[in-house]
Amino acid sequence: RKANFIELAKLVGADYVGDDIEIDCLNLSNRATNYNAVLSYVTNVDICDCVLENEKVKAIIANQSDKDDIIGFFKDNNREISIMFADNAEETFYDLHNKLYTTTDFYDKKEWEPQIGNNCQIAPNATIEKGVIIGDNVEIGYNTVIRKGSVLKDNVHVGCNCVIGSEGFQAIMNYHTMVKH
Repeated sequence: RKANFIELAKLVGADYVGDDIEIDCLNLSNRATNYNAVLSYVTNVDICDCVLENEKVKAIIANQSDKDDIIGFFKDNNREISIMFADNAEETFYDLHNKLYTTTDFYDKKEWEPQIGNNCQIAPNATIEKGVIIGDNVEIGYNTVIRKGSVLKDNVHVGCNCVIGSEGFQAIMNYHTMVKH
């Protein structure tokens, strides 16, 4: 579950500077994580302070138009960091997520059959997707959906008409693939 920085840059066609470090997570720079080598993104030099404050961010994607400012910022602050440059850092960050998910084993796709504990009461029309773990003594109500990757611990009660879990990380408008009228 690790990928080399340079391989990631090549995957999205980005120019880069810095060391070829192993990345074990893609995350936002202002978010806590248990991982040790995070790749994040910045949309301008003003956001770089978040990167300085998060020692787990080892690499970033930045806008090509800010290249000199971004390199200067980290040099001035004595922070070694690997940097990819793209036309749109945010879009490239989410494109990289998608490519890692669809073309590599970087992410666990959670394709196993649901694991359901003892003494559970699950409504007959509830939907339990693959990759779900349900503990003992769990109750799940009618018309409820438990999404892939969710973990319900022991003695949890989920009511009717609920959705637990999500489809993914974030939605972002990709202006390059929009249909123009």
